[in-house]
Amino acid sequence: EKAANIQERAEQITNKPLDQKPDRGEGHKDKKGRHLLGAVMDNLGLEKTDIRAGIEEGLTLGEVAELNGIPAEDVISTITSIMTEKLNEAVAEGKITGDEALEKAANIQERAEQMTNKPLDQKPDRGEGHKGKGERVLPEATS
Repeated sequence: EKAANIQERAEQITNKPLDQKPDRGEGHKDKKGRHLLGAVMDNLGLEKTDIRAGIEEGLTLGEVAELNGIPAEDVISTITSIMTEKLNEAVAEGKITGDEALEKAANIQERAEQMTNKPLDQKPDRGEGHKGKGERVLPEATS
């Protein structure tokens, strides 16, 4: 049931102009800057309850999708499309250059596979050179 219109949504993502969002149906509210997982859930028709159960059971996003009739390959494809779309938006908005986007795009497939195949209760490995939060070391207290 949830997998019924995946092909249509994938075609919308693939064939739409880069500056246009895919049609996600009536009543869908797009929240700019939302978390990638939320965007993936919207595109694939997964519910928060599905993800919560997956976290509790130590499942991967791919396994949760497959339990809902969605092949893991579709999850990877959806993540890749969303990440690519976000890079294109960042370039269009002048946040990054085309060269920076190409550099970031180099590992999108790998990151999509990682996000799909890693248990939901684990954070993704963002790789070397990622500027996000890493392991924090507190300075030793002096007495």
